[in-house]
Amino acid sequence: MRILIRFTTETAWMDEVRFDCHVLMREANQMTLLTGSVTCLYVQAGRQHLAAIFVPPSIMERYGGRVERVAVECYYQNSVVTDYTIPRTARKWWQQYTAVPDAMVTWFYTPFLRDGVEAYEQVKIGRQGL
Repeated sequence: MRILIRFTTETAWMDEVRFDCHVLMREANQMTLLTGSVTCLYVQAGRQHLAAIFVPPSIMERYGGRVERVAVECYYQNSVVTDYTIPRTARKWWQQYTAVPDAMVTWFYTPFLRDGVEAYEQVKIGRQGL
């Protein structure tokens, strides 16, 4: 599963913009919160910026079920500057669940490594355990 993040910036240059992603999965009566983040580097002011984060097929199969909700928080200089949820809500629902951390990866760790990556912002490469 791919989560596509389109964003606009007004600051001339932003050295790092981090997006924390939360996906709530339901399988029968079990709810599982998957989390991951992607950090874009050296983002120039403008429109049509694009970032993506992926939930690998093995994680989707492991936690199965269907996607109930998705949330993305945008951080700049270690502060949340905006968030977006599907479905839309002002409540930070992801805070009430215990997360499965690092359940998502950037395009760099997918088979799509060379498939259209020029459209995405440069990302910080690095992953715990590697």
